[in-house]
Amino acid sequence: MSLKHVHIIFIIASMIISVWFGIWASDYYRHEKSVLYFALAALSFTAFAGLILYLRYFINKYRSKLS
Repeated sequence: MSLKHVHIIFIIASMIISVWFGIWASDYYRHEKSVLYFALAALSFTAFAGLILYLRYFINKYRSKLS
């Protein structure tokens, strides 16, 4: 397995963790009504969106080098 494949696996793992953490923080926000948990959920979902964009960029860059 090449380093590029490992990098893609780590990006996907980070996406899963950020979604899980965002769901946890938003659920905790519903119970506690603390702005901190709302901010954590928002940052986590923003990180997830950024990781999606980064994964698309990385895969496109990897494919262009193969051609």
